[in-house]
This record gives sequence, C-alpha cells and structure tokens, in this order.
Amino acid sequence: MNLVLWAFISILIVYLLTVLVVGRQLMYNDVLPKKIPNGKEQLKGYDYTDVEFKGFDGVTLRGWFIKSPNNPLNKTVFLLHGWRRSRSRYISQIKFFVDSGFHVFTYDQRSHGASDPGLVTYGPDEAKDLLEAIKYAENYEYFNRKKIVAVGFSLGASAIVYAAVNQIFKAVAIEGIFSSSYDVGFEILAQKFGSIIARLIGDGVFTFGSLIWSLGKFWHSSPIDYIGKVSPTPIMVIRGDSDERVPSESIRRFSEKIKEPKEFWVHGGRHTTAYNQYPEEYKKRVVGFLNKYLDEK
Repeated sequence: MNLVLWAFISILIVYLLTVLVVGRQLMYNDVLPKKIPNGKEQLKGYDYTDVEFKGFDGVTLRGWFIKSPNNPLNKTVFLLHGWRRSRSRYISQIKFFVDSGFHVFTYDQRSHGASDPGLVTYGPDEAKDLLEAIKYAENYEYFNRKKIVAVGFSLGASAIVYAAVNQIFKAVAIEGIFSSSYDVGFEILAQKFGSIIARLIGDGVFTFGSLIWSLGKFWHSSPIDYIGKVSPTPIMVIRGDSDERVPSESIRRFSEKIKEPKEFWVHGGRHTTAYNQYPEEYKKRVVGFLNKYLDEK
C-alpha cells in the first residue's frame, strides 16, 4: 500500500472520529466536563428552593425557584440558559430579576449542568421540558400562572420560541436566537476554518454524526419557522451587533417573520452579553418590556 493511500485512509479515520465525537457532544453534551451549580454559594442571601422535576420524556431536570421579597403579584420569569451553559452562567441575571420584583424559575436543560442526560434538540424537546417546568411550578403557592414571562439565551431562546406558540406567557424576551441550529454551527466553524472546510465538517457532524447518536431522530431545529406563530404574545428580540455565533442574516430574517407586538434591541456587544455589557439599558428595556404586559389585567 503506497504512502498516498495510507494518508487518505488516515485522514478518513480522523474525519470519521471527529464526526462521531463532535456529533456526540452536539447530541448529548457529555464529552466535555460540566460545572454543577451550587446554590449555597451562588445564591447566598436569596430565598431559593432546589427543584427537581421530570421532563416530557422522563429525563430528570434540576434547578432553582428563587422567591422575590418584593413581588405582590407573584410574577415569575422562566430563565433558560444556552448550549454548554448552565443556570450558574446567569447568576447575575437571576439576582437582577429577583431584585427587580420577579420570582425566578431556572433549571439546567437536558444534558446540561446537574440535569440528567437526554437528547438535545436545540428547541423542540427543550420547549416540551419548559411546559413541564410550568406545570411543576404550580405546586408553589406563590406561583401565579397568569403572571409568567420567559427570558432565554441562544438554545434557551429557541426553546422559548417553540413553547410560546402555545400562548402561555404574558411576554417573552429572547437573546442570541438563531434561525436554525445548522446555521449557528456552520457560522462557528466558518469563522475558524473557512466556509469550504466548515461545510465539509458541518455536513458530517450536523447530519451524519447527529443522526447516528440520535438514532435517526434528530433534524435541525428551525425556530424561524415558528417565530411568526408566537403572536399575539409580545416578543422582544435582543442581538449583539458583534455576535460571533449567530449570522447577522438571522436577525434580518426574523424581523420579517415576527408579528406585532414586538421590539428589537441591537446593542454593540457579543453573543448573549447584553446584561453584562449594558446593565442599565437592560433594566430599562427588558424589565420595562416585561412589566408593560405583566401589569395588564
């Protein structure tokens, strides 16, 4: 066997291994280590309860329900993190919303943080889990089903879009939303390796590898196909002008699909960094937007 053939076989083996390993990470997020949230350290001084409930397919999900001392209407915001994150990533936002008069229900999504492994679908199944979270929250006397909103980041934003078509929220705010799960993956790869290699890796990982690990159940999520169905639920879309994850084309396509009532906030920051970079404007815009509709009878 000549050297050229050996080189070809070696490259093919490396490619297939890459497809399988990255495909596994995309589908179950269990290749790389995860940080487990610690409420005693991270929520010291706040009135929180550890929660544990079943997702729609029996996967155990774990999180917190944090009670605000200044919330006579018992308003609750469901806060959902992004891919390869956990609720710990958003401790500052959690405290911010509690201090702003909201109870906060947040949890690690399937295959993230302290929650059990489960197939990651980048929106559809995560939305079903969110509906189960709302049902679970009804066990608490300070939960008001008529006063709930949702705030999500990237993967969490996609889940909220799919769930919001059920008209269960008074308003939603989504940050770093992608038009499709394929687009966001391709964008990340293209920035690092160029579009040709990104397509070669992307098609293998996002199609072949994902289909293998999901036993043929996975196909790319497309929240853009559902965003128009969220109306009449009010929706705020937040995007960083320097977002390195989501193509700028996504926000243009979303602007054409979203129906009223809607608001857009395009800031100068990166992917899902609005609160960290613009805290005062975040309070004015996001809290103002959510309260505008929560205060309606």
